[in-house]
Amino acid sequence: MRKIEAFGNRGDKMVEQSIRARKDVLRGNCKEIRKNMEMDYLKEASHAITEHLMASSMYQEAKTIFAYMSYGKEVITDEFIERALADGKNICIPLCLPENQMEAKLYRSEEDLHIGKYGIREPREDGKVVLPEEIDLAIIPCVACDKRGNRLGHGAGYYDRYLEHANFRKVALCPEQLILSNVAVSKQDITMDAVITEDGITVINE
Repeated sequence: MRKIEAFGNRGDKMVEQSIRARKDVLRGNCKEIRKNMEMDYLKEASHAITEHLMASSMYQEAKTIFAYMSYGKEVITDEFIERALADGKNICIPLCLPENQMEAKLYRSEEDLHIGKYGIREPREDGKVVLPEEIDLAIIPCVACDKRGNRLGHGAGYYDRYLEHANFRKVALCPEQLILSNVAVSKQDITMDAVITEDGITVINE
């Protein structure tokens, strides 16, 4: 029995190594797509994605929303966050912690921000923590997605760890240029409940 288990463990490790290698290839391909992506396209796509998101029942029914602060050529969330605050929504944003952990901090204005590691806008450490059970909807960034809700992240695992036991709805924002036919997934990867591109919303889980 021990020999069978040992073989099974080696097999699992080989599968995970293969998946990680496939993800690395996909990230490399997507990096080139992002590099060549025009900012005018990204701004237009981000605005259209914001319109689709705000028209959705997921948004309209949510009181507290977890949203990322966009960086680089991610789908831009500034317009969404500003409009959601004007709608009276509670907004919280991620703070990355040691050991690839994450927590959500209440966001009210740019005064709550500072420039963190890698130049990413982050909430201040003394900001109010918003617990996962208080969140109704999470807006998640990605390197790429497929239409089955599989998300390719940057590889650090912050979001997958944070979302592992979440009961709120999870929505990935992704330009159509970065929608793939198939994203390689590991056991720990969290499937999105919906994917929004400039062309509309794909709902995976109601």
